[in-house]
Amino acid sequence: MIIGFPAVELLFSNTTSLSILDGCIDVIYYADIILGFLTTYFNTTLGEEVFQPKAIAKHYLKGDFTLDFCSTFPFDWLLKIIGVKSTLVLVLAKLLKLLKIVRIFRLKAVIRDATLVITVKTYLKIVYVILEIVIVWHFIACLLWLVFSIDKVWWPPTDFSYYGMRDTPAFTDIHKRDSWFN
Repeated sequence: MIIGFPAVELLFSNTTSLSILDGCIDVIYYADIILGFLTTYFNTTLGEEVFQPKAIAKHYLKGDFTLDFCSTFPFDWLLKIIGVKSTLVLVLAKLLKLLKIVRIFRLKAVIRDATLVITVKTYLKIVYVILEIVIVWHFIACLLWLVFSIDKVWWPPTDFSYYGMRDTPAFTDIHKRDSWFN
């Protein structure tokens, strides 16, 4: 869950509740990998649903397993245990967790292909669109946080005339005039 910037990680890395939440999210993704080996699929060439465990595992390994594994496996933790000190390598390992977002966006196809009552399918589509909007908002907020934290300036200074601008000729000429039309 903590993928973002090092400053954010420093703020929240020692909190117990966030660590528990992060662990719970990881357990959900691990369970999703296990379910990937157990979930049937529709074979388009034969036109039937496949129920054989070996065929399901082979199909999952050829398809989405690589993405699921790379987004779930704690490469950053493994690199720290091995003793890698390079910050760039550790950040890139953490960025692999961003692939979880791609896994969330696969839900659209699952909802589309599900054999559900049309009203339930509609409600799921609405929840999915809300989830997409929240993810995009969160991403924009993280980018804004990054941009604003670089200069530590949230608003441009509007009172520039009080900080050295009074001594410039343009400022003194304008304020010495009695009328703008002279």
